[in-house]
Amino acid sequence: MDPTAAGGGDQTLPDGATWHYAPPTLGSIDGRSIRCASAEDQLLMHQGYEPRPVDFHDVRNIAARFRLPTPATYDAPPEGT
Repeated sequence: MDPTAAGGGDQTLPDGATWHYAPPTLGSIDGRSIRCASAEDQLLMHQGYEPRPVDFHDVRNIAARFRLPTPATYDAPPEGT
């Protein structure tokens, strides 16, 4: 990832496209502050590819926890899960 002046970064993807990461936000785990991607950005990061069962789990939990809309790709889990 190449850092940008605003504090985020750009990553070149396998297909040659570029993904821009916004500057990190502060979150917490067990009361300890950590730098992380915002919930909105985490949902964006899970789009543009064929989701795996674990992706359905993660995305639906993030959306529910932060009261955000679930991306349309994740409305129904794959059959057999």
